[in-house]
Amino acid sequence: MTELERAVEEVIEASAHLDGRDRASLVALRGRGLRLENVVSFARRELQTRLDALALGPARGEEFARQLALSNLPSPPLARRHVELSLSEEDIALAEEAINDLAGPRVATEVSATERPAWEARQRQAEQTLSELRRRLHSALDAVSAALIDRIVADGEPIAVGSIEGVELPPPPGSEEE
Repeated sequence: MTELERAVEEVIEASAHLDGRDRASLVALRGRGLRLENVVSFARRELQTRLDALALGPARGEEFARQLALSNLPSPPLARRHVELSLSEEDIALAEEAINDLAGPRVATEVSATERPAWEARQRQAEQTLSELRRRLHSALDAVSAALIDRIVADGEPIAVGSIEGVELPPPPGSEEE
């Protein structure tokens, strides 16, 4: 189990025991979960970029895939382009460690033709593992968010349409903003 998987499992486990938590601890748990969701999403995009480069090989020639894989960029451009979040260097390192543990550090150009099917299968399995981890984390975050809303309501505070603790909410059904 990678450090990223362990951290996500801790949030999932904590989300199963929300009774008795105060509002501040729910906000903190939710914040930690959202941060980890960003890390998992980043790792998935990195793996998807590897697979995209592999798929482009036959279509555009092996040399194109080789140049993409051997690029001197710190990370594949597709994955970095979509990082609209401010991931810390620590979070990026956590994602890269998870990728290396789950899928291996080698890129397609470092794999022989005979090893390639097994390498590709490992990349796909790693992406599926991260996808499942992300789905489970989403469920945990839903539970934490629901508990946070319940806590706010129990405290007698009105819930403003549009945000709770900095979170955008959809307008209520039947409102003019729909």
